[in-house]
Amino acid sequence: MKNYIDLEDFISQQTVEVRHLLYYLRQLMSVAHVQMRERLLYNTLFFTCGDYVCYVGKIHAVKGVEIGFPKGFWLEDAAGVLEANNRKWIRGITFKNLSDFQTREEVFLEIVQQAILLNESKPNTTFGQMIGQQRKKEALKIKN
Repeated sequence: MKNYIDLEDFISQQTVEVRHLLYYLRQLMSVAHVQMRERLLYNTLFFTCGDYVCYVGKIHAVKGVEIGFPKGFWLEDAAGVLEANNRKWIRGITFKNLSDFQTREEVFLEIVQQAILLNESKPNTTFGQMIGQQRKKEALKIKN
């Protein structure tokens, strides 16, 4: 796996089709909230607003780009677009290309706004804390 130097390096190493999607995503997210920030974390693009909002997950040549929501299990999914894929916390949406993204942009932005509101309403419940608490519970089960 390649380690990227920064966000531009990450984006430049993708296919042209994926780059178009990522540039569009970055532009949308930059105006989603005044405190929205983008960062290269865990070797991928993350968007944060108080805590994690979403990130670029798997990039698959055929299936497309998955946008993951770390606190996705707490988000309402009226449109039925969030995929669990055997994950406890994270939910994601996979977009085949920019056109597919634009078709479902409104639903995506509704989920982003939910994630931002969740971070604002529960500022003391970070994704890291949630994972840490779960690991402690699992360790206690093993000991007993």
